[in-house]
Amino acid sequence: MKKTDILKAVSEMESSAFRVGQVVRRLLAEEPALARSMNGIRTSVFHDSARIDVDLDSLDGVRVWAAEAGVEPVNRFHQYPHGTGYESLRAVGEADGVEMQVLAVKLYLSVEDWEARLAEAAPPEVTGRAA
Repeated sequence: MKKTDILKAVSEMESSAFRVGQVVRRLLAEEPALARSMNGIRTSVFHDSARIDVDLDSLDGVRVWAAEAGVEPVNRFHQYPHGTGYESLRAVGEADGVEMQVLAVKLYLSVEDWEARLAEAAPPEVTGRAA
């Protein structure tokens, strides 16, 4: 790789990092409810793309963000060997050329609560569960 190619890639990463900062600032200013429910935020910047991962404290927060962003969240269920499990909800959207991924996880600590949630949701697939 030539030096000019490397410098071009670095310049593109800097531009992506700037866009990420602008999107996060706008997100915090325009969506205060989402900002209050954030558990964490991570960013990834490459020469040709950028991504923001936002961890929320509730599945409902993901549903609200997805509805406002006009995207469909994906719900997944995973069962642990001892019979409890977790539900995750992930929504992916885009803002100013930056991919945004919003995620929340809910743990079910008792077998009874987990089985009740599975009965309510009737998911088509539960990873980790014996067939």
